[in-house]
Amino acid sequence: MVFGLIITIISFFLSFYTSFYTSPRFKASGVLDIHKETLRLEFEEGASKKVYYSISSDCSAKLGVKILFYDKSGEYLGEVYIEDPKRDGKGYLVLNKSPNYAMVKTNCRSCTNEIAVNVYYSVVDQELLSTISISSMLLSIIGAVSLIIGVSVFLVEKTIEQENAVSNVH
Repeated sequence: MVFGLIITIISFFLSFYTSFYTSPRFKASGVLDIHKETLRLEFEEGASKKVYYSISSDCSAKLGVKILFYDKSGEYLGEVYIEDPKRDGKGYLVLNKSPNYAMVKTNCRSCTNEIAVNVYYSVVDQELLSTISISSMLLSIIGAVSLIIGVSVFLVEKTIEQENAVSNVH
């Protein structure tokens, strides 16, 4: 019974680790100087297709910021357009391939401030993720079966003890 409990707890920890492992814990960030016109953000190798972005600025004008995503070969993957960072400065985008870098551009000429840009993403080794997921599933099954067998054996032993105690009294 203790073995089953330990194995089940290990499988729960593996499940929680899977959630952490696939979460967007990597960050590419930079500050776009309005007068420079473009900012390049580099991503780690194997960046996820789903990217989260956050734009902030003190400028009260409509910014018209574009974040354009590209793969290793420079192929365009997609973009997001943010007109007003106070209203739609946060969100996510799902690309058709893993991005390698992003170019941030703005067409706001009346702005005098800088624009802070953050892109969050995850880096996942699919082989490792599959191994962790399968291990977690197998351990949870083994743990549950071990718990059921352990509890059943315990109950059978208790019943036999009680029957022996009753038969010894008579």
